[in-house]
Amino acid sequence: MKGPGVNDSNLSEMLEYFGQEQACYTSLLDLSRRQRSIIESGDVDALMNVLQEKQRVLNRVTSIEKKLRPYKENWPRLKQGFDENDRQVVSEALRTVEELLAELIASEKESEDLLRGQRDEVRQELVSSVHGGKVHQAYTGQQGGEEARFLDIKE
Repeated sequence: MKGPGVNDSNLSEMLEYFGQEQACYTSLLDLSRRQRSIIESGDVDALMNVLQEKQRVLNRVTSIEKKLRPYKENWPRLKQGFDENDRQVVSEALRTVEELLAELIASEKESEDLLRGQRDEVRQELVSSVHGGKVHQAYTGQQGGEEARFLDIKE
């Protein structure tokens, strides 16, 4: 039996919002996986498109979270009014959302690590070029024994 202020529509609405949230997190997970392959391919335009799509989905999650806030804030009271079956249904919905979030966070971490690795590679290539003297030689005109023609440098 339901307690005071608790009814089937509360449960239905809450489960609907959790379902919407699950759909959003599933979309974000798919986008995150696509993002990782795009990072590997180096397609900056495609990466920007995926990031824009992720932002749209995140905006939707924010909207859903606002709708869920009253339920979360009143959960101790609501929980008391639900029967055991209803509580299990809500717990299962929450568990699914948490699992999706954990998987999403792991995927985002992989993308972040991949980007960081690419950044470090580029940095190392630049450092090697500078230390290899290529940049210095280019600016001082020391390539092939020529004197600096475009820079007013004297050694």
